[in-house]
Amino acid sequence: MSKFDYEFLNWAGKIEEIDSVGDEYAYVSISVCKNVTIKTWNNEFSDMMDKSLIHIDTELYEILLDLEKGNSVITSGSFTESDSDYFQETSITNKGSLSEPEYLVKFSNIQGG
Repeated sequence: MSKFDYEFLNWAGKIEEIDSVGDEYAYVSISVCKNVTIKTWNNEFSDMMDKSLIHIDTELYEILLDLEKGNSVITSGSFTESDSDYFQETSITNKGSLSEPEYLVKFSNIQGG
């Protein structure tokens, strides 16, 4: 594990996507500036190793129930580590990773802004 700080605290953003995953989880995607997104995975298969999805039994899940696409939020959490780029980036193409990066994170808090 590197000594790099993966935490972020009180970042402002806007919810791009929010929904349930099966019966036990939720996913969320938050735009933090033009063309840059922080998010969880949106399915359990992709999330098997990272554990970024938000479980139904958490306080964070309860907070998400009151939020919807377009809401302004303040959020904190940590980036997931990548062996090649420090932060795990989930775009399907190299072009997407450069022009519209989507960083995988584990949210610790999301509040309506």
